[in-house]
Amino acid sequence: MTILDLNLAEMTDFLVNEVGLKSFKARMVFEWIHQKAILDYDLMTSLHQTERDLLKEKAPFPQWTVTEHPTKDSNKLTATTDDGNSIEFVILKSKSAPTLCVSSQVGCPLKCAFCETGTLGITRNLTAGEIVYQVLLAEKKTGGIGNIVLMGMGEPLLNLDNVLKAIAILHEPTGLNVSPRRITLSTAGIVPGIEKLLTADSGINLAISLNAPTDELRSELMPINKTYRIDTLIRAAKAFQEKSGRRVTVEYVLLKDVNDTPVLIRSLIALLRRTGFHINLIPFNPTSSGYKKPTLDHIEWVKAQLEAAHLNVTIRNSRGVSTQAACGMLASKK
Repeated sequence: MTILDLNLAEMTDFLVNEVGLKSFKARMVFEWIHQKAILDYDLMTSLHQTERDLLKEKAPFPQWTVTEHPTKDSNKLTATTDDGNSIEFVILKSKSAPTLCVSSQVGCPLKCAFCETGTLGITRNLTAGEIVYQVLLAEKKTGGIGNIVLMGMGEPLLNLDNVLKAIAILHEPTGLNVSPRRITLSTAGIVPGIEKLLTADSGINLAISLNAPTDELRSELMPINKTYRIDTLIRAAKAFQEKSGRRVTVEYVLLKDVNDTPVLIRSLIALLRRTGFHINLIPFNPTSSGYKKPTLDHIEWVKAQLEAAHLNVTIRNSRGVSTQAACGMLASKK
């Protein structure tokens, strides 16, 4: 655990009782870190030198090694954590404030057939502080992140306690004060996690990675479907939408001649017609899986079929493909 794992109350208690700071100085430290993204005690000019030295000794910051892979539309950051593991997170550039794609685990246990991250298996969960650290590093590099998407390495609902604590720290008014409405969590379909997320009343947005309209095909593409079937997942997502008032997004990675045939698109329409969900069509990004991306004309055809059925749909353009930073491509290997 590091100082970044602590919320305001915990940090105040630690800095007062373990480091010996006054409570108002402890609040200053929280503001330096979480409001200004200052991760060097020597730069905290409102503290005395003796206080900075104590902090360096008793509350050191993580010492990640970070390598950048910038392109015109993205910047993938590959980090080696303090215990020698590797994770990746991505700044997605835009004309306004950039979006940050955050990882929640080292690797991923779900082994989705089309996703490179799943080939790694799972090493461990990231701590709340490690999730927050990704945001703070991105803040320093960009001067201000717009939206945060928990769509990087790992399944966030399998690390929900740390994810929720990180969200609470990011939402702290004396820190970055990130509105939950600017945070979206994407899940492969961990139904108990969706239910717990709703109970927690986090206020964030939910996206479900669907990718097939039938249990047979989805179980082939996403083994988690053998545990939580499509009807169970859709019911949980609808309950989340109704109780939270936040529209659920369905992510559908288009795989050429696999889940984009006319028969399956009709099945998708029948499945989602009365849900009120928004559908993100994601053209497949190349991985070692052997799947292929449909033609642009066919992607547009799928979109037209969904729109004709009065479904809300967007084609999500991939960014960072050349640096393996796009959806399904994160797979940092030591």
